Amino acid sequence: MPKRPPLSLMERITFPLRVFQIAYVLLWAILKAPFRGHDGPPTFRRYLAYTLMRTNVEIFSLNQCHALFPDLLGSYLEFAEEQGFEPDVVEVGPGTIGCWIGDKTAKTTLVWFHGGGYALTVNKGHMEFLSSLVSMAGSGLAAIILQHDVLPGGTYPRQLQQASAIVRHLTQDAGKSYSDLLIGGDSAGGHLALSLLSHLSFPHNKVPRLKNDGQSFKGLILVSPWVTFDQSAQSFTDNARKDSLSSQAVKKWSKMFMGSSPVDPYNTPLDAFDIWWKDAPVERVLILAGGDEVFRDDIQHFARKFKTWNRNKTELFVSPGECHNSPIAERQVGIYREAGGMEIKIQQWILDRVF
Repeated sequence: MPKRPPLSLMERITFPLRVFQIAYVLLWAILKAPFRGHDGPPTFRRYLAYTLMRTNVEIFSLNQCHALFPDLLGSYLEFAEEQGFEPDVVEVGPGTIGCWIGDKTAKTTLVWFHGGGYALTVNKGHMEFLSSLVSMAGSGLAAIILQHDVLPGGTYPRQLQQASAIVRHLTQDAGKSYSDLLIGGDSAGGHLALSLLSHLSFPHNKVPRLKNDGQSFKGLILVSPWVTFDQSAQSFTDNARKDSLSSQAVKKWSKMFMGSSPVDPYNTPLDAFDIWWKDAPVERVLILAGGDEVFRDDIQHFARKFKTWNRNKTELFVSPGECHNSPIAERQVGIYREAGGMEIKIQQWILDRVF
């Protein structure tokens, strides 16, 4: 993974000002909270937390956001120390690492691609979420999380090359079969999981081919997947203040991610023809969305297209009242209290796959 660029002099100077701006927005949100009506999350705690999440990525520059949070390795080592387990970091390709949670000899491996708009790195919420799934499933499941390159350096299709590398490592070096692997991802990680599925069916000309010999992945878990860069769906308007996701930041990051690359089925899954997904090399698929997230309508649209050729193996679950990627987002900002509908669904689905 490329070294993070240092903060510029201007970014250092403006950092305190940005903090003041965020404090002002939060103060104003506190004053408005009693009068928000249905234009916001139902609880005061979520209202403030989601406002903070949106405001941070809108006000801070990308470099400033990176300066606030550690990368995957830093987050992982800190989490391992807190939880008292021995870190297990593996290099799966040049500049690409994976971090294990649980016993890597377990029969089923959950390969996780993290969200963050291809701009932000893994956060503690990812670690806690994956650890909870491994603990819930017992000795039958381990997880490995990929640290892919992020913006500004990591542009399409670099992350797909890295996702392909971790699957190649697991199947060729670690002795796993494709039927041992659950592929999962949240937000942009869900986008990457779909890109990988496309690559397995129709190899991308800039990504080394994977040799699956007709095997399929055991399962695919898509948590609030980013399926299109278009923002014209009605849910972007209806849920703008109910969600934790900033449409403004996502729009900026998508342009950076794409660079000069044209739209194609690998980078815009929703635009692929229905038949693109025929004979998708995966045994079961779980697609999840929050009822109050801005991606909701696009996720539902994608699920309908995907089900055209995969109806019997695909399940869509839309959880009322939940925001974008809530199992991880709420852990990230420290307001997680108990599993919501999306997380309970994921737990049940994994248990059915593992045992």
